[in-house]
Amino acid sequence: VLLLSPGKNRLFQDVGNPIIYGGAVEYVDGNPLPGEEVWVKDSEGNIFGRGFFNPFSQYRVRLMATCGATDGSSPLKDSNSLLSISLKDLITKRIVEAIALRNSMQLPSTMTSVYRLVNGEGDRLGGLMIDVIGNIVVVQSSALWVEYHSELIGSILEEQFNQNNSFPKKKIIWRKSESRLKQDGYTDQTLSENAVIETINESIEPLESPIHSNVSDDDDDVVVLENGVSYLCSPANDQKTGFYCDQRDTRMMIRALSSGRTVLDTYCYTGGFSLNAIIGGATQVTAVDSSQKALDALSANIALNTLNPDQVELLQGDAMAVMTSLHQQNRTFDIVICDPPKLAPSRAMLAKATNKYKKINTIAMKLVKPGGLLLSCTCSAAMTQALPPAGFEAMLVSAAKAAQREVSVLRSVGAGPDHPVLLSYPEGRYLTAALLFVT
Repeated sequence: VLLLSPGKNRLFQDVGNPIIYGGAVEYVDGNPLPGEEVWVKDSEGNIFGRGFFNPFSQYRVRLMATCGATDGSSPLKDSNSLLSISLKDLITKRIVEAIALRNSMQLPSTMTSVYRLVNGEGDRLGGLMIDVIGNIVVVQSSALWVEYHSELIGSILEEQFNQNNSFPKKKIIWRKSESRLKQDGYTDQTLSENAVIETINESIEPLESPIHSNVSDDDDDVVVLENGVSYLCSPANDQKTGFYCDQRDTRMMIRALSSGRTVLDTYCYTGGFSLNAIIGGATQVTAVDSSQKALDALSANIALNTLNPDQVELLQGDAMAVMTSLHQQNRTFDIVICDPPKLAPSRAMLAKATNKYKKINTIAMKLVKPGGLLLSCTCSAAMTQALPPAGFEAMLVSAAKAAQREVSVLRSVGAGPDHPVLLSYPEGRYLTAALLFVT
């Protein structure tokens, strides 16, 4: 049992924040193991929630349910239900709700077979991300409790896929988000030292590694559809879960805007924006990435979609260096896309990252033809959540001044709707994609 400190009740009981930080805890009764479920009491000693305990992290408890949760029945009945049902039934409830939400968005569909099924706190399963990649489900663990209960979560997923007619037979891959697990106080010895469970760490460098998998190496590659575009993915080996499905709607926007235009796609990875630009009628696409493997994957995806490879210029190299070279060649484009990797993994790195973002966007604006468009993105939560005078838009203002360009915001969006964010936990927002008009 964990007791809140005086004055901390409102944040969790009224506001509904799903994370109880160490500073909000008065004391812990008993000796719960890392990842074990605990009862949470308010400062008056009344039980109001249940969640997973972690003595190694400032995220001391990740709440799974509170007395304020409702499912359409009376609050009292629901409160008793969510606080008294078994842990398996509670996790099952959350996953069933997540499946129903995606089904309401027509996911999966005949046009899209890749999407986010569980989005951490947004689906009330903080630290657990699940992506559907065609006939493969990738579980990405970023919290100690997920490691503790991995077998239970896996069995629940298998049960749901067997029972739900909207899913073909699925194979499940488990992957560790090493950096986030480290922040959560997890090491390979954390659980075994506490005699909880044993995990197998099959390291894949420099990518994050699977915990365990029931997919053989020969079955790792899969072709998926997103808005009718085909992609070859390798969920066990590619970055993150194998596909970045958070930009689905933004890629579709680029398709709609590309007819008759030239496009520069920097940090292109396997070509999500490039492919949509070609399909949308772009006259020429220049795709830039530092990884030859990513460019080879883009070439494979061009062939997979029977597109004309002569329409795509592939340039390997650091995006900043390539953009500088293109500027020196006096080249300009109707649409420039900048979707760099995470540059600010924490608030402590925000100032340094802001300077890097400014340099990227300054040179990108110089490459946009007058009257053209820049799609500028950040996947850094620290940048997205920063308040003025810091933050993404403030950085864009500074970049526009340095580039000596006039810039207007046409649209600014986050991740797609299969990435829900709790109103009580705005910290779940991480992606910003801003469409800019540059003159």
